[in-house]
Amino acid sequence: MQKCKELSRLTKAAQISSLLFRKQSPASSSAIQPLQKAETVLDPSHPAVNLPRKFLPRFHDSVFSVTATPFGLLEPESIPCQPPFDIPIEKWAERISRSLSDPATDQLNRLMLAPVRLPKFQKYGRLPMSLVTVAGKKATSKKKVIRLRIINKVKNALNLAVTRAAEVKDGKLILDQELPRQNLICRGWTYTVYPSLEVYRMPFTELIPIVFQALQSIRQKVVEFENSWAHKSFVRQLLAYKPFVY
Repeated sequence: MQKCKELSRLTKAAQISSLLFRKQSPASSSAIQPLQKAETVLDPSHPAVNLPRKFLPRFHDSVFSVTATPFGLLEPESIPCQPPFDIPIEKWAERISRSLSDPATDQLNRLMLAPVRLPKFQKYGRLPMSLVTVAGKKATSKKKVIRLRIINKVKNALNLAVTRAAEVKDGKLILDQELPRQNLICRGWTYTVYPSLEVYRMPFTELIPIVFQALQSIRQKVVEFENSWAHKSFVRQLLAYKPFVY
C-alpha cells in the first residue's frame, strides 16, 4: 500500500475535522442487501418502499461500487439496540409535516423539503455519515488485516474528499480545508460501499477522484429522488388540508 507524502504534513482542519461514522447507521446489516421485505422496513410508509432495489442510487467502478439507501428502507436489526443506545429515525411523513409547518412553505411553488433530522449521537465539528463497508473475502483478501486496511482507506479517502476538499493536480494531492464539501453527504441515507482489492494497492491520488465522483453521482440521484417524492407528498398533503372552494 503506497503512502502519500502530502498527508504526512496534514494540519488541523479549520471547520469540519472529520466525518463521523460511529452510531450513524440505524440498521447496518440490512444495508448490505436492502429492500428484502417491504413490509418490515423501518418506515413502511416511505414513498420508495416498493421501489426495486436495482433503482436505488448507485455508482459502479472497477475499484468499488456504492449503493445509497434511505434510512426508512432499512430493516430493523434482529436484536435491536435498547434506549439510550438505539438510533431512531425521522419517518418520511414526519419530515413532510415538518416541512409544511414552515410559514414560508404555504404555496406549492415555494415548498422545500426540510433536511433530515440527525441521529442523536453527534459530535461538534464532525460531519455525520452513515457508512457500511462490505469488504468480502472474494472481492478483497482472505487476510483480515488487509480487509481492515481497505475499510480504513475508504474512510480516509472519504474524509479527505469531503472535509479537506482534496483534489489531484499534476499528480499531486491538493487540500483546501477552507472549503469543505459537506453537501456531498446526504442526510438520512446509508452508503454501502463494496471495495475491491485494488483499493489496497491504489494511491490516494488515484482513489480520491473516484470517491469524489461517486459522491457527486450519488448526491445527484438522491436529490432527484427526494424532490420527486416530496412534490407528490406535498400535493397530497395540501389537497387534504386545503379543500377546493366551489
